[in-house]
Amino acid sequence: MSKLLNADAAYIDERKITAYLLSASHSSGRHKARFFESFGFTLAEWQRLRDSLLAHALTNDAVPSADTAFGPTFEVTGPLSSPDGRNPHVLVAWMIRNGEDFPRFVTAVPSEPRET
Repeated sequence: MSKLLNADAAYIDERKITAYLLSASHSSGRHKARFFESFGFTLAEWQRLRDSLLAHALTNDAVPSADTAFGPTFEVTGPLSSPDGRNPHVLVAWMIRNGEDFPRFVTAVPSEPRET
């Protein structure tokens, strides 16, 4: 296994957190919002989730997922540091767009630990 390429330069658009992952009104994000809120993440302090997702990319192994027309995608799974300390296991998808050399956040979902 290996780490996400250039994880130290990973980018997460604020709207991916505020209008998607922590949005109670987003059609598909609202379920994720309930999940992340149950571990202490809040819209008022959305930066905490962003920072935890960035740290997650640095500390867990990445697996190539798919080659898309926009660039390759990767999955990073492992525990996510949470405000309440329970640190849920999540799968986070990242993409390195064609012509770029840093990963961009795609989505995050609850996950089961991978078998070793």
